[in-house]
Amino acid sequence: AFRPSGGYEIIFSDAAEAAEHDHLLEQEMLDQITLEHYKLLYLVSRYSMYARNVTDNETWVRYQPLLVLMYELIVAGVIDYDYAPASAMVSGRRIYLNVTQEGRDNLDDLVEAKLVRALRTIGDDKQPVVAYQITEDGLRRLRASPLNKGDRSEIDEIIQDPFGSLMMVGYDEDDETFRLYSDNDFCVDSTVTDTEDVSYVSSPYLPFTVRDLKRPLASNAHRAQEAATGTSNLRDELDVQMTLSRLVILVGEWIPFGCNQIMQLTQKLGAHDRIQGGYFSSEIDRHSTETSLEIPVGLTKVTVNSCDAAQWINIEAEVEFPEDEGITQVENFGIRYQRDGTVLYGLKLEAVMEAILNDISLDNLARVMTDIHVDSSKVTESLCSHHQGKLLEMVFNGNEMNRNKVNVFIAEKITPKLRALRYLDGDALEAELKQIIGDTQHAFDITENDVVIFGDAGVLFAGPECIRHETLLLAYLALKSREDFVTNFFNRLFIIAEEMTKQQELINNFFEDPSHVQTIRHELSRINEDCIMLEEVMRNLQGSVEKEALPEEHMPKTKGGKRLYHILQIPKMQESLRQRVQDCEKQVGATRSEIEFLIEQIGIVMASIRSQVNRETKELYHSASEQMKLNDSSASRDVMQVLITGSLAFAALDRSVGEWSVLWDGWMKFAVTYPLIINENAVWFWLSLLTWAFIAAFVLYWMYFTRSQQSGIIHHVARFDMKVDVPKLFEYVRKKGVIQEDIVADPNSQKCMTDFKYVDDNKTLWEHYTPTIVLTVDVRNGVLYHADIAITKPSFAPARLFPRELQARLYSDFERWNVIAKETVSRGSILESDRTITLMANQPPRGHCREVKIEERKIAHLREQLALKFCYKVENLLSVTTTKEVGDQIVEELIEDDQQVVTLREYQRVFVQFKGRPDPGMSAFAARLKKVQKAQAAGVKVGLKETKNKGKAKHRKYGETRDEEDLLYGDAAAE
Repeated sequence: AFRPSGGYEIIFSDAAEAAEHDHLLEQEMLDQITLEHYKLLYLVSRYSMYARNVTDNETWVRYQPLLVLMYELIVAGVIDYDYAPASAMVSGRRIYLNVTQEGRDNLDDLVEAKLVRALRTIGDDKQPVVAYQITEDGLRRLRASPLNKGDRSEIDEIIQDPFGSLMMVGYDEDDETFRLYSDNDFCVDSTVTDTEDVSYVSSPYLPFTVRDLKRPLASNAHRAQEAATGTSNLRDELDVQMTLSRLVILVGEWIPFGCNQIMQLTQKLGAHDRIQGGYFSSEIDRHSTETSLEIPVGLTKVTVNSCDAAQWINIEAEVEFPEDEGITQVENFGIRYQRDGTVLYGLKLEAVMEAILNDISLDNLARVMTDIHVDSSKVTESLCSHHQGKLLEMVFNGNEMNRNKVNVFIAEKITPKLRALRYLDGDALEAELKQIIGDTQHAFDITENDVVIFGDAGVLFAGPECIRHETLLLAYLALKSREDFVTNFFNRLFIIAEEMTKQQELINNFFEDPSHVQTIRHELSRINEDCIMLEEVMRNLQGSVEKEALPEEHMPKTKGGKRLYHILQIPKMQESLRQRVQDCEKQVGATRSEIEFLIEQIGIVMASIRSQVNRETKELYHSASEQMKLNDSSASRDVMQVLITGSLAFAALDRSVGEWSVLWDGWMKFAVTYPLIINENAVWFWLSLLTWAFIAAFVLYWMYFTRSQQSGIIHHVARFDMKVDVPKLFEYVRKKGVIQEDIVADPNSQKCMTDFKYVDDNKTLWEHYTPTIVLTVDVRNGVLYHADIAITKPSFAPARLFPRELQARLYSDFERWNVIAKETVSRGSILESDRTITLMANQPPRGHCREVKIEERKIAHLREQLALKFCYKVENLLSVTTTKEVGDQIVEELIEDDQQVVTLREYQRVFVQFKGRPDPGMSAFAARLKKVQKAQAAGVKVGLKETKNKGKAKHRKYGETRDEEDLLYGDAAAE
């Protein structure tokens, strides 16, 4: 039963004979279609339809949602299929799904019969996506099928909501759960991701060639009866087609290891200590200096069997993870860690449910394997170093706990005993084999009694002499596990390449959003870190493939061994693996070069931005100096210089010729003194001068008052750097009334900077102020950079707005006019819900406001902070209100839920009402309690009484001051 390396070549002598042969095969397939096939065909027809006209769209149903629907029909008893847990990639993550292999086989039958056609595409995670659609011939045969109205109504009852609408399948990445939902807001969770457990008992096992025979492994054969007394949580009645007896399971994977890691692991396990091994947990002890330690339930008991300090170590691990009530799982397996990275998990299955050692069904075995894969990952996580865990997390993209492994099943007997190719019947037998070894590939007869069956996830070797070929199977297991790891490694390179393509697009369009630069630098730093770890893993892979997988002294000598060696093709497999590793090395080098190129590009972008900032700063200083020259009061300076020089000239004359005054001359006496001072009518002259002085003083005061009305200013430059809807922005500034518009368009730049200046007369928004606003916008790319907001007010009058409030009010006005782009609003709302804000709280009829810091956007936290700020208890807070603009009116809004708290903006005014009197010690007590809680979180044991100052005086005199602690605890506590 050998398949030639080049495959079979089928040649027909005539094209007519070939067409007739295809017709006969298709007719044979149609004759084998059962009622279950038609039920599946009807299910596909409800979710897909071909295009009847050229203008119509085609609808397809994807493969994984179809599996979810088939599972729901099986659980409901509508379709008679079996299912078992299987590993699958969903939205870039590897999870376990309850997959029906019989349903998959029947779906392939429908495709071969041309009743359904398949479509293959590639998803965002670079994984293949398959979709199905009913054909015209399939729809015609479905109408004439034996499927009656009752069968169709049973299916519709499952896939429709109570209102008759068809339910779709969705996936929640956070909960890792599939959901069935409809347009009527009907939603129900599917249990397709809830894997089932069965009771079983296992013993540790390691092949004879890799263990010390002087140190026997433990055995749980005496506990086999416990599996029969245990229960399971199966939701379906199993249809057993095939069983295995005296089964040994080997599970392999590859993990980056080296001599130092093996040495560290032996020291961690205490391999050379008097008391070796012990209980291990993956939990990290954050407070290792404290007395007691609390960890979740679920430990692993490890016993060291044998080791070579820097080459390998063999251990026995007994898993004590909690299970559902009534389920008994004695899970004990042997583990071997090698320097080349090969990790081997081995166990001997003593019993599964009622089957003790013999006649173990493949349905139950598939559920046992799911449990072994998950638990083995947990055990390795608790034993390996933190750095190895980071490497696995990077390679498997966060799916390291559900990483795929290679299975090798060695059974002394398989029931029914058939020739190798008879197991690949394309029906029930092959469907059960797919549950444990994946999609079947080949089957060979090694001897008259031994058979080997290959799948994409493992190998099944059944026969009385299979255990003799452990060396060959171990070599195959080591190479196959490396191949699977290289596949995941290569997929990770694809993901990094896609991430770098996105960063290249952001660099090319950095001018569209200034925040892209920081995002690019952060992402490049993360990608560079991943590339460093990829290079380290690459070096470990290169070292692991240098040594021959099967040394010359371990070559098979028997006829069956040579036949199996020829079938496994180990040399060819190893050479292919080396070539794949070399190819990955080239890809890693190319990735490193591209990262360096992107880093150079972002450096150029940063230099360009700095030069632009420097140029704008230079222009700003130049315009400021020009404005200072324009405002220079040279005339007043010249007048003062003339007055000073005149005074200097008169002083010089007085010093040189003596003092002289004009009042001493006669003409002055007869022209000024007698007529204006001594004359009886001079009073009117002085009254005129007094009136002139009074009017002049009034005019000067009025001029000062007028200037003071405009000399006070509230100014703020609000930095936005966000995308805006340009047509909406133009409509907004047109409604506001643009008084000035400046455009700077550089032919060598991708930007078109425009300044819009307007006066906003919305007195409700700006507390009866009329601010002058200048918006700086890149209208070509739709980016609002900043806004200059200036408000003039009397210099002697207190401001009704803080400068920091201006940006929030302008942002709210943008939101009201839908100026902000939708993607920016959605991103901003997410960030806003987590951002700490400060509110201005006022308790009428008091005129002043208090700043209240809100760290959590919850109504309970808001009420607590307001009560503490005003020294009240929370239960004394009657209401919290704010004001909002609805049309042209101002209305009060009562804040009652968390959603309203999320919508509050920075420095928004809220009004509170309390009952009763304030407690002056509430704020001090809250501050002290917060300090104690912060100290306790840091690991310091402290209480409220320890933080209180100790007073010695029992009685205090009248007028003596008291501390806040005395108000909190009283005089008795002070003692």
